[in-house]
Amino acid sequence: MERLLKIYVVMGFILTLGTGYAQMEMGLDNYLQIAVINNPGMKAKYTRFEMAMERIAQSNGLPDPTLSFGYFIQPIETKLGPQQAKVSLTQMFPWFGSLKANSKRDTLIAQVYFEEFMESKNKLNLEVKETYYSIYELRKIIKIHQENIDILENFKHVSTAKYKNGLGSMVDVIRVDILLEYAQTEIQVLKSKNYPLQVGFNRLLNRADSMEVLISNDLNPLGYGEFSADSLMNENPVLRGIELQMEVSKARETVARKQGNPMIGVGVDYVFVGNVTGVENSGNDAFMPMVTMTLPIYRKKYKSAIRETQLEQSAWQSEHLNYENILRADFEMVNFNWQSSVQKLTMYERQIKSTEMAIKILVVSYSNSGKDFEEVLRMQQKLLDYQKAQIMALKENYMTYARMQYLMGSRIY
Repeated sequence: MERLLKIYVVMGFILTLGTGYAQMEMGLDNYLQIAVINNPGMKAKYTRFEMAMERIAQSNGLPDPTLSFGYFIQPIETKLGPQQAKVSLTQMFPWFGSLKANSKRDTLIAQVYFEEFMESKNKLNLEVKETYYSIYELRKIIKIHQENIDILENFKHVSTAKYKNGLGSMVDVIRVDILLEYAQTEIQVLKSKNYPLQVGFNRLLNRADSMEVLISNDLNPLGYGEFSADSLMNENPVLRGIELQMEVSKARETVARKQGNPMIGVGVDYVFVGNVTGVENSGNDAFMPMVTMTLPIYRKKYKSAIRETQLEQSAWQSEHLNYENILRADFEMVNFNWQSSVQKLTMYERQIKSTEMAIKILVVSYSNSGKDFEEVLRMQQKLLDYQKAQIMALKENYMTYARMQYLMGSRIY
């Protein structure tokens, strides 16, 4: 219970920080903080956690006492006077340990809601990161195309000069024009894709669609890393939530057993007695302490409730094993993709350097002889493809790492 209260205080502090981030320099970490604070889905999850916390206080309370009043339409005559009315007050007490069992059950349920909140936070973080890296990729590829256009414009200038000097062919100029048109069309298509990504990103942060998304200039490749599948099983919030659900089922079984025990009531009856003329001590009201007890003799419903909780525990055990298998498979695939992205980045870096060197040699040869211009353009297109592939591999490098963080419960940095 103490741990849950600490969680409650911390989460309340996180979600009431306000939205003063607009004045800060925006980076991915800032966007993640804004998303957790502003996203309506996160607010809904946190509200459910608060609701579960309120149920703990309800489970600790005793049943309301019973107050009854009876009036004798025809007074019952006694030696000391007629009984005119009666007031009864009774307080029922659950069997020993019942309230504690209820409190433990509801405390565990609140912890389940907290793990659901953490899972939603981790999933939201993953969605924000994936959209952020997609925007980064898009803008970097646009920049690469723009740089390619500058290079092609220079090639066009050289090929035109060669043609005018009689050392080249008009076909070379046309080839450059075709590539320039293709590159310009690609840029237009890519720019039109930016707005849908921006809208998706801002919606995750619950912001206006028109707000600009600021992206870091460059991302450095993430190198190799070793992750433990055992840590994955210990830290994943979905698995911890399933484990807590099993504990909830056990607590419900305890509650069901307690409900099969009798409830004890303590109360008092107060009877109003009228006066009788000539009788000594007449008119004295009667006061009678009482003890009551429920008799849970219909055992079938209690046995059924216990059996239900036992079946529920078995179901959660199977669910836990199933999710372990899913996590293990996801972990291996994400780890492979991450390591593969590192290898691709290294390969593309080598290929880009080699291609750039080959282009320089071909350009010098073309400047001297006016031949093999088609090979110059082909290598330039090859360089463009390698540069785009490098950016895609870099995005995959970061996205697979983000997925690994998600699987690990965002506890790696």
